[in-house]
Amino acid sequence: MKKSRGFDFTVAAMADPVNLNIDQEMTYIKIALLYADKINIISPLAHLYLQLTDARHSKNELQAMKIFDKLKPYIFSYDEIEGQRCYDVIDEMRSLISKPQYRIAPKRMKDEVRVMLRQFINEINSILDGMLGAANIDSLKLLVKHKRINILNFERNFVDSDDFVQEFFSKLVDSLHNSYPLFDAECANLISCAIREGIIEVSDFDKRRSAHAGLAQDLMIRLPSLEFAPVDEILDIRKALDKSLTRFRAKMVQFSSGIESIPGDKNFDAECEELYVKEVLPALLEIEEHFKDTSFRSNLGRKFLQLDLTSMGSLCFTLASAGTISSLSGFLTMHASLLVAGSAWSAHQTIQAFYEYCRGKTDASRKELYFYYQAGKKL
Repeated sequence: MKKSRGFDFTVAAMADPVNLNIDQEMTYIKIALLYADKINIISPLAHLYLQLTDARHSKNELQAMKIFDKLKPYIFSYDEIEGQRCYDVIDEMRSLISKPQYRIAPKRMKDEVRVMLRQFINEINSILDGMLGAANIDSLKLLVKHKRINILNFERNFVDSDDFVQEFFSKLVDSLHNSYPLFDAECANLISCAIREGIIEVSDFDKRRSAHAGLAQDLMIRLPSLEFAPVDEILDIRKALDKSLTRFRAKMVQFSSGIESIPGDKNFDAECEELYVKEVLPALLEIEEHFKDTSFRSNLGRKFLQLDLTSMGSLCFTLASAGTISSLSGFLTMHASLLVAGSAWSAHQTIQAFYEYCRGKTDASRKELYFYYQAGKKL
C-alpha cells in the first residue's frame, strides 16, 4: 500500500465464520465515503466476489478454477448441499481441462466448456448474492466502477487459517502505517493488543491518526440512518457539502489530539463519548439556534413590527399573494408582487430581510461542524 497523501482511509472488519457477509464493511465504507479522500478495503470476500464477476475469468478456465477453490469454504458455509452439488461438477470440469488432450481440443469444444463455465459462475454468483445481499453488491459495483474504493488483493485462502490470518494481520498493520484505519471492534482490539505486547511498533503520528479515524467513526455512526442510506445518496451529500469538509476535518484533528488512547483501548469509547457531549453537541445546538435566528420568515416578521398599523392590511395582502416565504424562489415571487402593488418601501424591507437571511446562512456555513450538522439533516 502506498503512503497516504491525503485523507486516505482503510476499512477492515473481521470475517464472521458463521454469518459470512459484508454488512459491517458497508457501514464503515459509508462513513469513509462522507469523510475520506480515498478508501482501501480489506475484505477477502469482496475481493473474491469481484474476481468472480470479472468477465475475463470466464474465458480463462484455470484462473476460474483457482477462484472457485478460494470461494469453496464460503459457499459451503452458506449452503453445504448446494455447495457440494456445484463443486462436484466443478471437480469434474477441472479433471477435464487438466488433461493434456484438452490443450489440442478443437476450439468448438473449448467454447462449449466456457459456456458451461459461465453457467457455473452465474450459479455461484446467485449463492454469493444471497450471502452479500443485493444492495451491498450493487453498492460495491457502483463504487468500483467510479473508482471510489480500492479492494485489496488476497493471495491466501480463507480455509488456510494460519496463512490467511497472517496475511489479514499484515494488511491491518500496513494500513495502520499508511492510512487512517477504520476498523471494527475486533480488528481494533487485535491491533491494540499487538501494540501493547510489543509485536508491532507505531509512531506517535500513527497513534494520532488512529485516534482521528476512530473519532470520525464514532461521530459518523451517530448520524441518523447512515447505515441504511444508499451509497449514491451519500455520494450526493458529500458532493453538496464538500466545501465545508475542510473546516470539519481541521476541527476533528483538534478534537482527536486531546484523546490519549487509540481504538481498541478500554478508555477510547469513553473518551469519544465525553468529547461528544462536551464539544460536539453544544456546537451542533449553536448551529441549530443560528438557523432559527436567521430564518427568512423570522427576519421578515421582525420587519412587520416596525410598520405603521394602518399599512398592515395592504402589506399582508401583498405577502399572502406571494406564497410561502422560505426560499429564494419565494422571495423573488414576493418581490415581484410587491413591486406591482407599488409598495417600494415594503419591497425594500423584504430585500433587507432576505439579505440578513443569506448572511446568516453564510455565517452558519463557516462553522467548523457545519458539515456534520448538514450531513445529519440530509440523511
